[in-house]
Amino acid sequence: MSEKVNKLLKILFIFYLMGIVALCLWHFKDMSGLNGTILGIPKDKITHFVMFFPFSFLLFWAYDDLTKTPAKSLLWLSLTVIIGLLFAAGTEIAQELLTQDRSADPKDFLADGLSIGISALIVFCIDIGKQRHKARKEEAK
Repeated sequence: MSEKVNKLLKILFIFYLMGIVALCLWHFKDMSGLNGTILGIPKDKITHFVMFFPFSFLLFWAYDDLTKTPAKSLLWLSLTVIIGLLFAAGTEIAQELLTQDRSADPKDFLADGLSIGISALIVFCIDIGKQRHKARKEEAK
């Protein structure tokens, strides 16, 4: 990956984080669209899941060059989940402390964490597959 593309991906990740913070702290006049359920799952929890799902992918694309071995990929998986959970916890705490119309909800944090964990696992599998493909390609030479 070129240095320019890598830099753009890091900037995209920063904008994504800023967007999540804005969505979590912004005062919306009408949030009635998040009432109700889809297949028995509250819409606001689905929203949290969808908001945090790109986290692992964007972080991986921004730092793809760090995972050249399965051990480094496993370390990346662990760090991504830890960093993601800290970020998700931070957004919930910020909602409690910095807003008057929002509160920290453990179920929101659970939806965020589940999303981060699932997307990190998917990225981990893709990365391992990429490493195996590269290894086979080198063996064929």
